[in-house]
Amino acid sequence: MKQIYGFFVNAWIECFQQLEFADNARILILPAPNSMPEYAYQTDMLQHFAVQVTQELQKHSLFFGEHLDETPGERVIVRKVPVPSSHTQAERLTVEDHFSSMAYDWAFPDYLSRYTDIILIDDILTQGTQLSSMGGILRWLGFAGRILPIVLGRTVP
Repeated sequence: MKQIYGFFVNAWIECFQQLEFADNARILILPAPNSMPEYAYQTDMLQHFAVQVTQELQKHSLFFGEHLDETPGERVIVRKVPVPSSHTQAERLTVEDHFSSMAYDWAFPDYLSRYTDIILIDDILTQGTQLSSMGGILRWLGFAGRILPIVLGRTVP
């Protein structure tokens, strides 16, 4: 298990290192919410990955050490209503399905303006509707910077 975990952390770090940022960038990494929080939040792997990747990038990269903020210990965007996972069923979820099932930490908009870039991470991309809905929430909250999605895998259409 430890080897698999290390593989995923390293894969995300490689993705981050390929991105280009402005010299004055302030970066935040946010994980996508789990589809079924009552099961997934017992061990919230995406949140854990986000924190671990942030720490590794800060430790080993001069640029990220100066420009990457700590990933919040608690989720900023959460799933308030469980939804079926798109990659496990024939019927796909829409952006509206995801948007209406998510909520955000009320303190989040107060510090959102300090960032120039927000990186959204997810494990599997099916259609991109979950990441699109997260982007919609960020825009609705007033974020005007870049929103960059990074995923580890993609389902076959």
